[in-house]
Amino acid sequence: MHRLAPLIAVALAGCSAVRYREAWSPDAAVERVEIEVERGDVRVRTGPLRVQREIRAARGTLDLSHAIVDGTLVLRARCTTPLPCAVDTLLEVPDGLPVTLSVGAGAVDVRGGGAIHLELAEGVAELAGAGPWTVNVGQGSISLWPEGGSTVRAAVAAGDIRAVVPPGSVSVEATAATVFVAPDASAKGGAGLLSLVAPVGAVHVGVAGSVARR
Repeated sequence: MHRLAPLIAVALAGCSAVRYREAWSPDAAVERVEIEVERGDVRVRTGPLRVQREIRAARGTLDLSHAIVDGTLVLRARCTTPLPCAVDTLLEVPDGLPVTLSVGAGAVDVRGGGAIHLELAEGVAELAGAGPWTVNVGQGSISLWPEGGSTVRAAVAAGDIRAVVPPGSVSVEATAATVFVAPDASAKGGAGLLSLVAPVGAVHVGVAGSVARR
């Protein structure tokens, strides 16, 4: 269990009931996706481009929109009052389509291949698959399962980073209060790069097959 999970549950308390759901696929060509969510969980999976959203907000408390601008699908969800408000998003996206995520508070779970840029103010980020990834978290935790040869840059201002990599597949650069890198995890001149920064937390890099995935 992530230690931030109770904190997130408190942050989203009062907006657990789903008022309505929507699901649709864009009717125009999309070259990239941008998601901006003030509160809520975001999942990214591989598949034909499709969006599903669960709205947990009272009427008149949410600014919800989507548009395709110059080939970019832009999804926005912003709370407009102090009342509890959240939107959970499931994005299915073809491998290789770049995705940019900006989340205020919540949990982000990415599975698949493609360029991911994530900015998360508070919460839990989990990514598995092929990069490149850029992950920045304010307060929370980051868990990574990159495929061999991936380029990953991850930083958390207050929290920990955990990564599990194929043996000798990446060159690891880590800066943290506490650092552990398994002897066979990092290889000089490895095909991939793992750059991890947790100035007041811990970085733990293990090897696939020897560290069980949650």
